[in-house]
Amino acid sequence: MTHLFLNTDLALEDNTDNKYIYSVRRTGKASTLLSLSYFEPQTVQRVYNELFLLLINPALDECFRNPKTGRLKEHFVFIVDNGPSEAPSSPLVRMWLARIARVLKLKSVTQKSFAEYHSKRNPVERVHAVHNRALSNEVFSSKGIHKHFEIGDEYHLENMEHMAKEVEQCLATTQYGGKSCVVQRGLGKQDNFVFDDELQLVTFLGKNECQKNLDDNLYKPIQNDLWKEITMLWDLDENMTGSYRNDYQILQNAFHEEADPGEIHYLPLEKMEKLDTDVVDETPGAFLPSKILELVIKVFRHGLDQVLSSLCVLCWCSEEEIKRFEDEFRNKLDTSFTKEKERAYWSQDDLYKKNDKAKLQSLCKKNGISSDGIKHECVKRLVKKLNRNPPPVLEKYDGKLFSLPNYVTEIAKFSVYKLREILRFHNILDCGTKDELAIRVGTLRAGRTHLVFQNEIHAIQDIINATKTLIRRQKEHHLTDPVVIHRIRKFLTPTTASLNMIRPRDSASASAKQNGKRLEVPEEVTLETLDEVFRPIEDELLVYIGVDSVENAPEIVAGLLDAIRTVGVRILARWSKEEIGDSGWKTGWYVGSVLKHNKERDTIEVEFDTEANVIYTYKVDEDVKANKIRLAQSTKRSIQDYEEVCQVGVVVEVMLEEDELEDTDWTSGWYTAEVQAVDYDDGEVDLFFLDKLDFVYNIPVLPNLITGKLRLKEKLF
Repeated sequence: MTHLFLNTDLALEDNTDNKYIYSVRRTGKASTLLSLSYFEPQTVQRVYNELFLLLINPALDECFRNPKTGRLKEHFVFIVDNGPSEAPSSPLVRMWLARIARVLKLKSVTQKSFAEYHSKRNPVERVHAVHNRALSNEVFSSKGIHKHFEIGDEYHLENMEHMAKEVEQCLATTQYGGKSCVVQRGLGKQDNFVFDDELQLVTFLGKNECQKNLDDNLYKPIQNDLWKEITMLWDLDENMTGSYRNDYQILQNAFHEEADPGEIHYLPLEKMEKLDTDVVDETPGAFLPSKILELVIKVFRHGLDQVLSSLCVLCWCSEEEIKRFEDEFRNKLDTSFTKEKERAYWSQDDLYKKNDKAKLQSLCKKNGISSDGIKHECVKRLVKKLNRNPPPVLEKYDGKLFSLPNYVTEIAKFSVYKLREILRFHNILDCGTKDELAIRVGTLRAGRTHLVFQNEIHAIQDIINATKTLIRRQKEHHLTDPVVIHRIRKFLTPTTASLNMIRPRDSASASAKQNGKRLEVPEEVTLETLDEVFRPIEDELLVYIGVDSVENAPEIVAGLLDAIRTVGVRILARWSKEEIGDSGWKTGWYVGSVLKHNKERDTIEVEFDTEANVIYTYKVDEDVKANKIRLAQSTKRSIQDYEEVCQVGVVVEVMLEEDELEDTDWTSGWYTAEVQAVDYDDGEVDLFFLDKLDFVYNIPVLPNLITGKLRLKEKLF
């Protein structure tokens, strides 16, 4: 593994025309650790243990030591390629980061990776080019000592050690950035590790949250020569003791800024320092498209069509990319659900219950059939080979929530398949760990469906607020400091352009390069209209927060019911599995329009967008309470303005059509008016038109808000 202790040199090349152009030369001290890949696989444990080996190398002392205090530097930053042994999103990696911070007494440690397909931008790749050039001029033998050996035996190991010495001698002659490359043998056997508790750490991470909070297991460094030298050199606690639980709690609470995964972006450093990005730093994954899309897929159960325009800006992805991501996400869920169902089916067989995997594989070989695959696949093949009776058909969930246990501890005893089947029946996303699935089913059983993804809802709101704040601050900063900063490499490699000065995010997107797509920024986006860009997704979130249930918002129940009874209003209706039957439709919320309201029966007739010319009838009061119908997000937004409009002095806009303007010289269009009087009993207001001082107009508020003929222009307060 190669490390580059990065040093960046900036030189001002030009500052004409209010533009500052700097040349950038990234160099530093290169260090390479040689490992025998067959005998010493690159694991997370090895990667971080070898960091201690670098700490005691005299050639790297200047890289680790603070020249002012003479002590170990207090802030570490790792830029990695996002491989399996170093991915910042890995729980194992994050636990190691917390441990490194504790052991070395650091104030912060940050590990970030490049976006997908962009690891070539990592400066350490240039060190690889230097090494490859040197290695290509030498010939190395894998049989330097023993010509005959078996893979994995002692002779093989001795040959590889001999070859490693030859490679070390070759690379020791190389230079990077005018400095000699530091090359040394890695740690070798696990006996040389400072910490060798990978099994215990993985076991801890496999526990549920409750068990983690009760875990009292500790870890200690192995008292070998490497550890003793480190403690003496850097004044560390030789007898330190750590706790898995404490490290995990650091990650859950106060370690976000130091160890949270992130993605490198292209805003110039000088601009970033003046921007005050605390709001973004405190919002993990604020600009990571996959993070945002996974959140919205969990929350918006009836699809993303209503929020695509906002998501495109928030994720900087095209509509096609978002739809493709959603399809792939749901297809993976369907595939895993099918596998869980098959596993649950074959786990009923006695062969599965009474034998472990090793025993089943032995039986497969004995009967001359394949022993590959997981446990239930072996059982499936054995049952067919031995002509055993297959297990009974799995009992199907009937949708009766009252038949489920009241306590989550009992629900958690269900199989993963059963939990996912229940959630799918009630149209709730079934991704996540078994603990998460059990909690969702328990929340569903308690009648608190709107709380299932509340954390995800709040996360989306935080990301939206962070994005708005960042955009506002960036625009405001640009007004006071319009200087454009460009950087060019001092030693530029001839190649095609990788970044576009005008649209760096667009050009840096791997998918945009592959598909040739260009993302269009919404027109007329200003500080005043910024809220409108994200209005669709914010309004859609209201559907899932719970404000539309009777018990959560009693003050607007009457307005909601009246709105649903209005002809032309857009509503959402939930189609259950029983109602859909074998029609091929999926369970979920479907958008439709109210065509007619029967006052005597208090019913409405609805036509859905997905099924034209077919009429469905709903009982308003009954179906609203049963959470079968609700207002669409666009209508809900209008209802929220109801109380604001019903105030004397409020300025509104009214759409007047030709049939309402007969015998006048007015033209149809929007007119600005002020509310002069309010009739709360009939829900009407008197409007005084500012353009026509001699005209007062009386209109009902709710129907006009719903149909879009009345809208709030200026709030009173």
